[in-house]
Amino acid sequence: MIVLVLISIVLCSVVYIHLAHITSMVEALSFTVVLMVASIPLAVEIVTTTTLALGSKELSKHGAIVTRLSAIEDMAGMAILCSDKTGTMTLNKMQLQLETPIYHPGENQYSLLRYAALAAKWKEPPKDALDTLTLNAVDLESLKNMELLEHIPFDPIVKRTESTIRDKNSGLIFKSSKGAPHVIINLINSNGSNSNSSSNSNLIENIEKDITSLSERGIRCLAVARTKENNIEEWIFLGLLTFLDPPRSDTMRTIQDAKMYGVAVKMITGDHLLIAKETSKRLMLGCDIMSPELLPSLDSETHQKPKNLSAQYGEMILSADGFAEVFPEHKYLIVECLRGIVYMYLFHDCVMMYYVLRYVM
Repeated sequence: MIVLVLISIVLCSVVYIHLAHITSMVEALSFTVVLMVASIPLAVEIVTTTTLALGSKELSKHGAIVTRLSAIEDMAGMAILCSDKTGTMTLNKMQLQLETPIYHPGENQYSLLRYAALAAKWKEPPKDALDTLTLNAVDLESLKNMELLEHIPFDPIVKRTESTIRDKNSGLIFKSSKGAPHVIINLINSNGSNSNSSSNSNLIENIEKDITSLSERGIRCLAVARTKENNIEEWIFLGLLTFLDPPRSDTMRTIQDAKMYGVAVKMITGDHLLIAKETSKRLMLGCDIMSPELLPSLDSETHQKPKNLSAQYGEMILSADGFAEVFPEHKYLIVECLRGIVYMYLFHDCVMMYYVLRYVM
């Protein structure tokens, strides 16, 4: 309704200015008032509300829940849909795979699952899909002699969990962590003198090679690490738990329907770049997936979005099919950038319409 009123005022103003040059001011004003009243019916709000109410009832038959009537207008005017991957485009139900790369002697998939469970609060219900995956696959009875001293929950910025554990039998204290592979690799790099050793470099090279190979097949990885008993600051990379998060059965159809109605779909995920590309390929979204190095960041001092965000990054973000390995601030800036582009195009269209009407009249 607000848009209708604004358009009516702009057009009536143009008509008034034109008539004022060819007739008297009184006649021009009289004609403009009649035109404005005719273009904005008094009952437009009642008609709009009734129409939206009937529309929400119709949408409920298709399984859509409308919490605000204005949401229907917002959805009708949507040009770009930015969607998360995990749990939105995919089932968010992890399927554990048998393939388990091991990087420490004596470990296997069973022991990795135990350490992954120790990195979570195993005596409490699972908090997310990864906790559900590990806690449902491990023998929790075997952890009864372990005592949780301290726990750091998952953070989307840190991208890992960590627990400090005491073995009741031996009295030894160690830390266990699970999380994104590149984050756990950084833990290994922070081991001080070991970070520059050739053996450590070869280990990291092998890990990255395996991660790349798995990611190219669309398989996600959960890295598991623990510290030494005599030095809880020195981390040992134990191995990778592999799992799949398959797309929803209706995701591809939804994307195709959105494109058919002129809505561009962009995937935004914190997962590895290769996994994002594989998922995007399966869903026929396109393969132009951007990494976070090319994306804008919040100002380190003011924590505000960059000036000229849309002008500087707009074309690049608009042309991309998706974004991978992003942090929450990237998601905010991507949406703000795209919104700015839409406003720029609307302003450009309004200016063009003004000059066209002026030329016609």
